[in-house]
Amino acid sequence: MQSEILPQGGGLGLSLAAALKPCVLSEAFDRLDVAVAYATLQGIRALDRVTGTIPVTRWILGLDDAITQPAAIAHLQNRAGAELRVARLSPVRRFHPKLYRFWSSTAPESALLVIGSGNMTQRGLQENAEAAVLLRAEDAADARNILSAFEELWAIGHEPSAQELADYAIVYAATAVDRRNVSSREAAPPEPAAQERVEDMIPTGKTSEAVIGVAVARLAAAQPDGICTLNLAKRMVPRMIALTADDLAPSNSQPNAKWVQRLRNIQSNWDGGPASNNPIARGYLEHVDSGYRITAAGRAMLARRGYSAAIV
Repeated sequence: MQSEILPQGGGLGLSLAAALKPCVLSEAFDRLDVAVAYATLQGIRALDRVTGTIPVTRWILGLDDAITQPAAIAHLQNRAGAELRVARLSPVRRFHPKLYRFWSSTAPESALLVIGSGNMTQRGLQENAEAAVLLRAEDAADARNILSAFEELWAIGHEPSAQELADYAIVYAATAVDRRNVSSREAAPPEPAAQERVEDMIPTGKTSEAVIGVAVARLAAAQPDGICTLNLAKRMVPRMIALTADDLAPSNSQPNAKWVQRLRNIQSNWDGGPASNNPIARGYLEHVDSGYRITAAGRAMLARRGYSAAIV
C-alpha cells in the first residue's frame, strides 16, 4: 500500500484539500465513505469542492460533544445517493474517528484511505494544524483492508430517528452558546455559520499565476539561498494549493499540465504593466536559471499576509 504523510497548517501551507485534489481527479472514484467525529455543513461543501459530487456516499457522524451541526445532518438526509448514520457513545466514551474512504464500484483494486486528525470541517480540511496519512491501495487485497477499516466504524452507527435529531438540536443549541463564550475569550476560533460560503477558500476554476506565485515565494523563503527551483515547485505546489481540474489538464501549447505552464509564465509574463499581478512585475520574485528567487519585497509581502516559512 502506498502511503503519504501530510502535515497541514505549518509554514508551507500544505493542506489535505490540496493533496486530495490530484488523487481524486486521477482515479475513477465513484463512491465515498466518511466516518468523522464532527461535521459542519461548510465542511461537507468544502469536500465537495475538492472531490466533485460523488454520486453514492455513506456518512457516519458523531453526536458526542454536540459539535456536529444539525444543518449538516439535514443536508445529508436530503442528499441523493447518501446513506446516513449517527453514533453516540457518551457519557462513557466518544465516537472520534476521522476517516475518508474513496473507492471505485468497477475497479476492485482502486481505493484511497485518508486517516488523520481533521474533522469534516473546512478548517479541518484546509486551515487547522492537522496531520493525515493518505493510503493508496496497490491491489484488491489492499482495497479490502481499506473497506474493513470503514465497516468496523460503520457498524457502530445507526439510522437516526426524527425524535433523536430533535432532541440533539436542542442540546446542540445549548452547547453552541458555551462555545461562543469560549471563543469570545479567544480560547478557540469561532464556530462557522452553516451558511458560510466556501467558494473563495477552495476554488474550482483556473488558479492564477499570482496565486501560484505566492506559493513559490513561500517555498523560496524557506530555502537557504532564497531560490525555489522549478522542480521543487512542481513537487510542492500541488500540496499547497487545491489545484482544479482545469489546472491539472494538459496545456494546449506545452507538454505540461496547465498549472505548470502558468508557473513558467511567471517569468514570460513579467512585463504586464503597473497593474499586473505578476509576482516578478510586483517585485516579489526574480527569475534565475533554475527557477525563482524571492526578493526583500517578496519577504515583506509574505510577512504582511502572516505567512511563515519552514525548510522543506
